[in-house]
Amino acid sequence: MLSPRSRGKGGRRFPGRDGGRGKQRLMAPWRKCANHAVDSFTDTQQEIATVSFYLGSVTSEANIVYRFDQRAAREGFPYQFEVIPAGFKSFVFVVRVPALFKTIVEAIVAELKRK
Repeated sequence: MLSPRSRGKGGRRFPGRDGGRGKQRLMAPWRKCANHAVDSFTDTQQEIATVSFYLGSVTSEANIVYRFDQRAAREGFPYQFEVIPAGFKSFVFVVRVPALFKTIVEAIVAELKRK
């Protein structure tokens, strides 16, 4: 006698496993560390400056983003952050800020490079 669950090949879902939405794209781990980053700059009148830096081989890009985020929150300026892979465990970090805060960002980057 066949199992009461056996209804041909159509119902292959196991008990306790609902349909779900399938595989979801994972968020990059560093995105969770940039809590104070903005999605876009609301005032389009202001000039945007870009500061990019390379720290060589780092163990965790999330750690660098977190440390930058904490300093940016303390200084109180809006920023956008982007991490670009540049090889094995090496990344180029790109920060976009209003031009007024460029010198502050460069000071933070210099401090991150020292550590």
